[in-house]
Amino acid sequence: MAKEFISPAIVSLSLEDTEGFFCVRGSGQIDEPKGDWDITCRYDGHNTGHHSVVHVQANHHGDYSGECLTMTFRLNNGFKMKEVKNASGTWVRKLSESRFTITRNGHFNPTESVGFCFEIVVENSPYYGSIGKTGEYRPCDIECVSYTSA
Repeated sequence: MAKEFISPAIVSLSLEDTEGFFCVRGSGQIDEPKGDWDITCRYDGHNTGHHSVVHVQANHHGDYSGECLTMTFRLNNGFKMKEVKNASGTWVRKLSESRFTITRNGHFNPTESVGFCFEIVVENSPYYGSIGKTGEYRPCDIECVSYTSA
C-alpha cells in the first residue's frame, strides 16, 4: 500500500514501499549516510552587527586520495544568506538564500582531516548580520547536506 496523506499526518504506511530507513537523533535530525567523509559545522564565534564565523571539519574515511572536495551547505532555521566570505582559500558559490557550495581544491589522502573557517552574513538577523550574539553559544544553523570528491 502506498502512503496516503491528509494534511501533514500519515494515515497509513507500508514498510515494503519505503526506500530506506534512517535513525533519528534526539534533536529530531536524520542521520543520513555520508559515505567516505564526515563533515560537521560549528560556530567559532559571532560578531554582532557583522558576521558569524563557522568552522567546517571534514574527516576522510576512504582509502583513496584526491584533489578536490566540493560541499553543499544548507542554512537552517529560516535565516536568509546575504554573503559568505573569507572562506580560507576555498571557492564559494551561492545557490539560493539558504544553500551554497564551497569547493576546496587541494590534495587529500586517505584518513585526512580538513578544517577551515568562513564568515557568513545573514539578511534577517536580530543581530544585524550575525546569526548569534557576540560571546554567546548557539548550536550551528548550518549543515553539510551533500559532497563530492575527486
